[in-house]
Amino acid sequence: MQMNDNEQATLLLPVEYDGKLSAEINVGAGDLSLAGNFVMLDINVEAGRVDYTGTATAVELEVGVGDATLNVTEARTIDASVGMGQATITAEGKQPASVTVDVELGSADVTLPAGGYRVSTQSEMGSITNLLTHDPKSPNVVDVSAEMGEITLR
Repeated sequence: MQMNDNEQATLLLPVEYDGKLSAEINVGAGDLSLAGNFVMLDINVEAGRVDYTGTATAVELEVGVGDATLNVTEARTIDASVGMGQATITAEGKQPASVTVDVELGSADVTLPAGGYRVSTQSEMGSITNLLTHDPKSPNVVDVSAEMGEITLR
């Protein structure tokens, strides 16, 4: 679906597809509000804003110069990449098995369910604030990298 300025659309799917589909979302410029339950959710924000609320087993997020706010439940894997934009990710439910966040010049604020995580951080000229409980024996892995941006893990 391609839309121009000031256009709105609502897509309603039958209940029997709830939690059984994957979605690939690309936002070139503009705003998108999305709610739903997916198997795989792939969001690419070039310039604009995305707000998502729902469940997804696997989440992939790429933010260029826009920003994204994700409130996701039951994610097993989260993979986020931020260029010059901003990402706010809140995961609820079970602890994700794998979380990867790479930030170049922008920022990422990631809130994960309580529990221990095996956390690996790498920062060149950026900053990483890790408020997670580090457990080197945890099966749940968080791997973050900040070139010149900022990452906060909660």
